[in-house]
Amino acid sequence: MPYKEEEDDVKVPNGRRGMQILNSQLSNMNGITTHNNQLRIENGHLVVADADPQTAETVVLANRGELRDAPLVGGELTRMLGGPISSLQLTNLKQQIKSQGIDIRSVEYADGKLNILK
Repeated sequence: MPYKEEEDDVKVPNGRRGMQILNSQLSNMNGITTHNNQLRIENGHLVVADADPQTAETVVLANRGELRDAPLVGGELTRMLGGPISSLQLTNLKQQIKSQGIDIRSVEYADGKLNILK
């Protein structure tokens, strides 16, 4: 299967611009937001706000193959439960989030919390 590599993008089959969850350029992009997997509604209207945090959460929690349009995306955080989290795993999480167009500085794990720093 032929691969096409684009700058700041991962290799995807057939030259298709992959790694999409909501849009190929999510940085500073607004979208319908959720809280605890429920649509956010205020004053009877859907809340439209910065979509980066929920996109990063989706990437971190997803396992590879769960997202139909982006089968290679997934931080696989659930597979890390019950064991130590290595710097390699944190680097992978950072790359997965960046693949969605979200500009982040680092992903850190301390005191049982995962911190994603912009």
